[in-house]
Amino acid sequence: MQITLSAIKADVGSIGGHTRPSEAMLETVRAEVRTAVDRGLIIDGFVSFTGDDILILMSHEKGINDPAVHGFAWDAFRAATEVARKRGLYGAGQDL
Repeated sequence: MQITLSAIKADVGSIGGHTRPSEAMLETVRAEVRTAVDRGLIIDGFVSFTGDDILILMSHEKGINDPAVHGFAWDAFRAATEVARKRGLYGAGQDL
């Protein structure tokens, strides 16, 4: 079995300028990761941030540049963007 590690990040909104994503945004992405694990798309995932960028680190067996894995990340970042928009946070969807 070959395992791929994918690290995908995006700035999809933040508190007070370019500071950090809100806890609600991070929890939204974490919930998406749990769903992806439950569905068997990824083996495991970790959500973190640096500044205002949210990072999803994933292990999976799909290989490099898999459309389903990248599509999942896109959808997770879109979900976080919606949280940012609804709460009036800075730069909602900036990297999308």
